[in-house]
Amino acid sequence: MLASNVDELAQDVASAVRAEVDFYKTTRAVADDDLLASCTENIRFALKSLADGVAFDTSPAVATGSRRAAAGVPLPAVMDAYRIASYRLWDAVVDIATAQQGISREMLIEATRRIWRFQNDYTDAMTSAHRQQTMQQVLEDEAERAALTEALLDGRHITDYSIWELAQLLRLPLTGPYMVIAAECPILGKQALPGINSMLRAVDIFSAWRLLPDIQVGIAQIASKRKRDTMLELIERQARKRVGVSPQFDELTDTAQALRFARVALNTRSSKNGGVAVFDDSVLAVAAVSAPEVTKKVATVILGQFDDLSSEESGVLFDTFKAWRANNGSAANAAAQLHVHPNTVRYRLHRIEACTGRSLAVPDELAELCLACEIRENMPAP
Repeated sequence: MLASNVDELAQDVASAVRAEVDFYKTTRAVADDDLLASCTENIRFALKSLADGVAFDTSPAVATGSRRAAAGVPLPAVMDAYRIASYRLWDAVVDIATAQQGISREMLIEATRRIWRFQNDYTDAMTSAHRQQTMQQVLEDEAERAALTEALLDGRHITDYSIWELAQLLRLPLTGPYMVIAAECPILGKQALPGINSMLRAVDIFSAWRLLPDIQVGIAQIASKRKRDTMLELIERQARKRVGVSPQFDELTDTAQALRFARVALNTRSSKNGGVAVFDDSVLAVAAVSAPEVTKKVATVILGQFDDLSSEESGVLFDTFKAWRANNGSAANAAAQLHVHPNTVRYRLHRIEACTGRSLAVPDELAELCLACEIRENMPAP
């Protein structure tokens, strides 16, 4: 009898799903015709199996799970729809058993058992198909995101997408500022910052990442100085080796240039953030490594007289100059850091002036000394 009322029962189930399941109630991701057709197909196959007493054909559930996942319907919403269908089917069986004579208690119990088996089998088949389709979409989306990220980092002109579409596909806000992060891989092809995308998203920072053979590269949107500091602290905690961070930029089309700056920062050996070197915070270090042939010559010209000193003496002088710089030119503070008398610091600084022919009191000459020492720090002689 139920088999002759499939269309009516399917309409009842579709209406109940639309009215009772929040997702179906508030969105039209699944059209009414599609919802009704799915209810009809699933109920028809279920009733045929109930009547014939054979194993359930779950192919309609598999098709429904795949379609709903492709449409972006959450799995719990589809499971709620199947629950409603089972209840409606059970109500229909009870109505028939109540209205007709000759339906024994054993028949009703058997029908009940098969209805709940139908719910379990169909829900399991639908769930498996939904998850499989979702995983496939995730893999495809990640592959597309990785390809687009690499194209941006390479500076290729992407004609198939507008900047708005690129931002949408990469799940990045359309407006900057952005920063590029280049993290050195611990070994070839191994992530430098495992799980960093999820970690940043947890603190409300959007990013897209690409693993290259030697470095892991990311583009992150930095909405404020607080977000910038949060990102740098998180990356520093996760970093296994050196990390370089570009200056901020406003247009995604400038990503390739920003990567070059991040790579330069990566190559410095000194930074204000431990293992993380930020281009903006490491200007002297960046200048020291930007043009190796030129900067090595600069260091040779300025520090050439140090070749006549022993390695121990030159090392002491460089350490003293570094401590003096780190303490903003305070001989007393540098002496406290080095555990020597302030006059010892002053004597060593005079030795540096004598060896280089440059005065610490002349701004241009001091700048040259700072650059030369930064070159020595970042590119030590063999």
